[in-house]
Amino acid sequence: MNKIILGIIVVVLIAIGGYFLLQSEPQQQSEPEPQPQVKEFNIVARRFAFDPDTITVNKGDTVKLNITSTDTTHGLAISEFGVNAILPPGETKTIEFVASQSGSYTMFCSVACGSGHFDMKGTLIVK
Repeated sequence: MNKIILGIIVVVLIAIGGYFLLQSEPQQQSEPEPQPQVKEFNIVARRFAFDPDTITVNKGDTVKLNITSTDTTHGLAISEFGVNAILPPGETKTIEFVASQSGSYTMFCSVACGSGHFDMKGTLIVK
C-alpha cells in the first residue's frame, strides 16, 4: 500500500512539474547590439536642399560626412552633435562625429544662402 501511495505522489509531482514547464515562456534571446562602425556619406548642398536629405546610423557609429556645395556658400549644422561647418562653393569638407545619442535630429544650413534658406534642412536618424 505504501508503494502505491508513493507511486501516486511521484506521478502527481511529475505531472505538476510538466505543467509548469509547459506554461513557462521560452526565454527570448536578445539580439546583440550592433558594433559601432564608421558610416560615410557624400552629401551635396545646393539651393535649397541637401542630397541625400536623410541619413541613418546606429548609436555609437562614427559619422563621416563629405559635403560639397555646388552653387554658393552654405553651412551644415547639427546642433546636438556640435557640428557647424561652412561650405564654400566647389570645395568638399569632411566632418566627423560620434552619434552618441539615439533620436531624430535636424541638419540645417547655417549660412544665409537666399530666399529658401530656412527650408534647407535634412534629417539624421540615430537608431
